[in-house]
Amino acid sequence: MPAAYSADLKRLIYDWYVEDMTMTYRKAAARAKVSIGLVAKIMKNMDEFGVVVNPNKRRTGRALDYDEGDLAYLTEWLQCHPTAYLDEAREALCEAREVE
Repeated sequence: MPAAYSADLKRLIYDWYVEDMTMTYRKAAARAKVSIGLVAKIMKNMDEFGVVVNPNKRRTGRALDYDEGDLAYLTEWLQCHPTAYLDEAREALCEAREVE
């Protein structure tokens, strides 16, 4: 599977298309060296959501082992301990959530 294209590139493709009245999906795709389908998807997302990336898209793969509370705790903990190592963050989370 190829790497995902950045939101910056997608925004640039959208800007090219909007600014140049003679730009077609095919020309935009050739200029950015991406597929015509990606250009169409970018335009669809802008029409439906106002952003180049679908905000409702779910990530594929294994489900996360943590919930929103864990994420909030880790975010706050990392702000207080910006130079901490990953194992220290894991230990702090396990201690706070009483998990071994």
